Amino acid sequence: MKKIKIGLLGCGTVGSATYEILQMNADKIAQKTGVIIEVAQVFVRSMEKNYPVPKRLLTTNFQNMLDNPELEIIVELMGGIEPASTYMLQALKAKKHVVTANKAAVAAHYADLIQMSAENQVMLRFEASVAGGIPVLDALQAPLNSNEIEEVLGIVNGTTNYILTQMIESGKSYETALKLAQEKGFAEADPRADVEGIDSANKLSILLALAFDEIVPVETIPTSGISQLKSVDIKQAGDLGYKIKLLVRGKKDGGKFTGLCSTNACSQRSYVSGCLQ
Repeated sequence: MKKIKIGLLGCGTVGSATYEILQMNADKIAQKTGVIIEVAQVFVRSMEKNYPVPKRLLTTNFQNMLDNPELEIIVELMGGIEPASTYMLQALKAKKHVVTANKAAVAAHYADLIQMSAENQVMLRFEASVAGGIPVLDALQAPLNSNEIEEVLGIVNGTTNYILTQMIESGKSYETALKLAQEKGFAEADPRADVEGIDSANKLSILLALAFDEIVPVETIPTSGISQLKSVDIKQAGDLGYKIKLLVRGKKDGGKFTGLCSTNACSQRSYVSGCLQ
């Protein structure tokens, strides 16, 4: 059976969980894919912490991973734009395939990453960066790539969707709903990226790049989140037969591309098609 050796870039909350899942499901993955996935190296910033990884696999020097001829794939699990973007570009240049769910880094350096991937004939896989549980990006890159798409519209942030559902269905205040989301692990200790729409804007930028083959920088997308919503806003929308949701929208109009990430009041029958503009 073929064996593929991979390197994990980062071993924080996500990196540690990824390593543990790969170990726990190793037999199942091998049976379904016909490939043994072996984590051969893990980059960390400090050796002083305790990691669920054998110490012999750890390195604090990323160059060691680039110089390792056995590593075929680098899985970026650091988060944030830098140094994750630089490391991914270096990995691609070293002819290693890269897998990432880092929507901020992909949105910020989409063109550079795609170009580096093409120039070195290696894959850049970032399906999990937008709606990870739904194969949206692969669909845009493969079966739908011959279609002319005019508009992208939808809910792409689960944290805000959970908070708004609690406010709508249980009558909770924004503060109470946010605290509950944090307790359940749906929201980060610092939830600003989600509740201020930053996460959604990053995802929209990636969607626009794939749907329209046009780079729309995140900073040019008008963005507003849900942090200013009050219970009275939820009630007023409900009285009119609507629910408030955080939506992203990208539209091609006369050759121009526009993006918007904001709260919208949507028909209870259809969050998307019934949106008030």
